[in-house]
Amino acid sequence: MADTLQTGIKCIDNEFAGFPLRRTIVVLGPPHCGKRPFCQQVLHRALSKGMGIVYTTWVLPPDEIRSSLSDLGSFDEYRLRVIDCTYFRASTVVTRKEKYTLESPYDLSQLLRLVLQTISDLSKEKMRTVLVLDSLSSLLLYNDDLTVTRFVDSLTSWTRELDLSTFILLEEGCHDEKFTNTVRYLSDGVLEFRIDESEKGPERKLRISVLKGVPYPRRWFCFDVKRGRIVGK
Repeated sequence: MADTLQTGIKCIDNEFAGFPLRRTIVVLGPPHCGKRPFCQQVLHRALSKGMGIVYTTWVLPPDEIRSSLSDLGSFDEYRLRVIDCTYFRASTVVTRKEKYTLESPYDLSQLLRLVLQTISDLSKEKMRTVLVLDSLSSLLLYNDDLTVTRFVDSLTSWTRELDLSTFILLEEGCHDEKFTNTVRYLSDGVLEFRIDESEKGPERKLRISVLKGVPYPRRWFCFDVKRGRIVGK
């Protein structure tokens, strides 16, 4: 099994061997710039290689996460475990409650326990596991900066001890600069997204800003999002 996670974007993968396993990567950028489709594309490739996924969703309902991944191609759903952090604000009756469900957005201790329980369940199947937190910004709607910072510190400590690969989505420009810099400090790498205006309209770009321990390209890559898939330009 490969020791890296490739992006599935040809222009990047031609220059970059992939994200090493056992790293915590912050995926940083403004809203609607392609962070979630990028992460889902990486996760789908991980699933296709027999890895397990723990997807912590604060934004989209679990069934939408499964549907988005299915749109990228078939996969073994047993390898995907979703922690539902949207249940508490469901405006309609939820027909199926997830096995892993956060009852209160203010209880980050329960969230950490759910993450560790889900990882433990996958580890019994001897799967390498990738964790995604989508998104850290949502935690800040219900908790103060210090509480969330301490949660990230605990989470990254556990994921390193358990040899996990982790992607943390964070909205740029929505939070105090000190908080954002602290999260960057606690991570092993930062993937930056941006949207530039051009004569042809908005142009999406991404780059690896920091990645500890391995060589990586430092330039910006242009891309489009087509049917939920990231395509390099």
